[in-house]
Amino acid sequence: MSWNKNTTTMDLLSLIDTSAASWKGEETTDPSNADNGGGAHDSGENGGSTDDTGGFGGGGGADGACRICHQEGHFARECPEKPAGGGLTGECFNCGEVGHNKADCTNAKVEREFTGNCNECGEQGHQARNCPTKPPVACRLCGQEGHKALHCTSRRIIDYNGVPELTEQDAWASVVNSCKDNDMDIFRLALRAYARALDDKFDLATVENALREEKYPFYLIARKQEIAITNTIVDLIGNPDREFVLTIQTSAKPRRKMMREGWPATPEENLVRLASAGFVEGRGVPLCGNCGGHFGKECPNVEKRTCRNCHSEDHMAKDCDQPPNPDNVTCRNCEKLGHFARQCPEAKDWSKVKCTNCGEMGHTIRRCKVSVQDDAGAQDDAGTSGGAPATGSGDTAAGAWDTQGAVESSAAAGEWSGKDAGNPDADAAGCIW
Repeated sequence: MSWNKNTTTMDLLSLIDTSAASWKGEETTDPSNADNGGGAHDSGENGGSTDDTGGFGGGGGADGACRICHQEGHFARECPEKPAGGGLTGECFNCGEVGHNKADCTNAKVEREFTGNCNECGEQGHQARNCPTKPPVACRLCGQEGHKALHCTSRRIIDYNGVPELTEQDAWASVVNSCKDNDMDIFRLALRAYARALDDKFDLATVENALREEKYPFYLIARKQEIAITNTIVDLIGNPDREFVLTIQTSAKPRRKMMREGWPATPEENLVRLASAGFVEGRGVPLCGNCGGHFGKECPNVEKRTCRNCHSEDHMAKDCDQPPNPDNVTCRNCEKLGHFARQCPEAKDWSKVKCTNCGEMGHTIRRCKVSVQDDAGAQDDAGTSGGAPATGSGDTAAGAWDTQGAVESSAAAGEWSGKDAGNPDADAAGCIW
C-alpha cells in the first residue's frame, strides 16, 4: 500500500500495524490482531515472546521466575533442575575443564607460555615488563635514571611555558623596568626569566639586595608557612623541598595581621631564608592514604597484606598457585566460613540486599514498589491521567499504537476544526489534502 492524498488516517494506521507485524516476522492476515501486536501466539503483556510464560523475549521467565525451569520462588543458581556444572558450557581458563570458571577452579594453577607480542619492541614471546631491549625508566620529575618520582630529590625540570628566553642583561633590564612601572605581574614574569637566564648562578638574596640598593617598590620576603603533605616548595631553578615560601610584597613589614605569622623578624634573617625559598607546587606523586609519606603498599604503619587463600606474605590471592581453600572463604550471605555466597545452602538473606531504585534494604529494583519514573514521565508513557498504567493486552498494554484511541482523537480533531466529516475531499482528521 502506498500513500497518496486520498489516504485516510485509518489507512495509515493499518499500514503501520502491517509494517510492524512484518518487521517481527509475523502473519497479518487478520486485521483484528492489531490490538494484540500481530503476534502469532498469545504472549501475555510483551507481545514478542513465542511462549506462554509471560516473560520478556529471549527465553527469560516472568518477573522473579527462574530462567531454567520458569518457576517462581527461586533463582537459576538455586534451581533443582540446574544442569551439571551450573549451566556453564565454556572451558575453565586455568585447567580447560567444562563446568566451572577460573575463579572456582580447584585444580593446580597452570603456567602458560606467553605467546603474544611485546608492546615495547613488538617481538613475540615476552611481555613488555620483561623486554630485554626496554630502555631504563627515567624519573618523570627530573628526567634522570636510577630512581622513581616518589624518591626524587634532584632538581626538577622547570616548565618555562610563557616565560621568555632572554639573555642575562635583557632579563635584568625587564626586572628593572617592571619595578619602575610598578607592575607586579610583569615583575613576577621578569624574575622567572632572569632565573632562567642565570640558571645555577641565580640567587634570590642577591636580587633582594639589588632591589634594596635601588629602593625599588618590590620586596622578596621568605615566610615560614605550613603546606599540605601533597605539596612541596620548589625554588625558581627547580630545587625541591625548600624551607620557606617566597612571596612578593610592596612593604618590608606585614600590612595584614594574618601575614605576621611566619614573617622574618629582621632583613638579615630574610636574606638567610631566601637561600632556601621558593613557590609551592604539587609533589607530582600519589601518597599513602594511611600516613601520607609514600605509596600505600610500602607503608610501614599498617599490617603487611597476605594472601587470603594460603596466608603467604609473598603474593596476593589473585597470584596464588595453591588450589582454592574453602576454609578461608566467608560467605556474604550467611557470613559463615567454608563456601561462597553463590554456593550457600541457606536461603538468600534479603536484608543484606539494597535496592538501587529506592535505596531501601530487603529487595532489588525488580521487586521495588516505588515507580522508577517520575510522575510526569509515568503519565506520558502510560497515556493516562495520574501516571496509571494502561490496561489491555498485547502491544497495546506495552505502549503500542492504540488505533481506537487514534480514531477517536482524529474524530475529535475533525469536530474541533469544524470540517465536514462527510466531505469526500477530507480525511478522518478533517484535513483536505
